Amino acid sequence: MISNRQQTKQSLLKEISRLRKTVADLEKKLQTKTAIENNNKTLNHKQKLLSDFASFAIESLSDGAFLIAKDASLVYVNRAACKQLGYTEEELLGMRVMDFNLHLTQEIWDAVWGVTVRDKIQTIEVEHLTKDGRLVPFEVLANYIELYGEQYSCSFTRDITDRKKSEKEIKQRVKELEEFYALAVGRELRMKQLKNEIEKLTEKLEKYKKQ
Repeated sequence: MISNRQQTKQSLLKEISRLRKTVADLEKKLQTKTAIENNNKTLNHKQKLLSDFASFAIESLSDGAFLIAKDASLVYVNRAACKQLGYTEEELLGMRVMDFNLHLTQEIWDAVWGVTVRDKIQTIEVEHLTKDGRLVPFEVLANYIELYGEQYSCSFTRDITDRKKSEKEIKQRVKELEEFYALAVGRELRMKQLKNEIEKLTEKLEKYKKQ
């Protein structure tokens, strides 16, 4: 028969084993929790890092960056956008695209928005009115994006004044060359005609001489 002391010893051993298992389970859960917390910290750090980098990259662009809502109101603008149009960030965020694109009506905006949503990206050329009254040509790259369930156009604008000037000069030069070529060809044809007339008159003169 098992004595009371042996029974007590066995009970203590079982209790110790149970406690050890409980401690092991707690340590495992704690390690898992710590690992999750560390992963979350790493993830949060990476998200913050990417967010800070994206913000820095957009603010460092030489092109204007606009986040535009469906109703054409401006939700975000970078420093370059402010510089391009001559407005402060606060002023632009209180405006709609129609306020500086005078050719844009609500009907045209709705059509442009529809194309952006459908194609996800489109490039157009526009003229924007600056605060000091200048009309400046821009190339706009509009990208469709959804953020927190809302639709936006993430648009980048590039001043193409120099490009337009160069295009105009090239077109003028091409026109001048075409006119010169037409004149040269015309002269050549006229010279041939005169030569033919001279030859005909010379033939007539020879005939008269023979008479």
